[in-house]
Amino acid sequence: MRRFAGVLVATVVAGLGLIGGTAAHAQPAPTPAAQVQPAQVQPAQPNGKLSVQYTSYNGVCEVGEVCLYYNSNCQGSFADFGGWVDDFAGYTFRSSGAGKGQPVKNNAASARNRDGDWTARIWFNSGQKGSYDNIAPSTPCQNLQNTYNENASLSWYQ
Repeated sequence: MRRFAGVLVATVVAGLGLIGGTAAHAQPAPTPAAQVQPAQVQPAQPNGKLSVQYTSYNGVCEVGEVCLYYNSNCQGSFADFGGWVDDFAGYTFRSSGAGKGQPVKNNAASARNRDGDWTARIWFNSGQKGSYDNIAPSTPCQNLQNTYNENASLSWYQ
């Protein structure tokens, strides 16, 4: 039924556009601003502007990022992320300390959220699925509970 309804609406809209003398063109669906690859931009703020500039995944836990730590209590090496990550496979802990060079996927024990507006959500499965841990804005350190050493993806929300 959904597919049929969408075709019906598109047909009516296109027909109305032709009646007015110009053809109606469907616009592509918008891409969520927060769904970017690491090392690009922070999720857009409610006013649509980026409030913080940072370099994601560079081994520096900067304002606007969430940092995943190899050990509990935000100890050891960490990896820093500012955008969505569908799968931590291929990412390693970057900073100095225990765990440097180890895979991030299924190895993070704690997290720090240096973004003041957005909650970071660490997911158990790739593609933002399964159980998760929320890391509230401006959280200095939180041990992971549901995704302790079982983390696979990241999303952001307000």
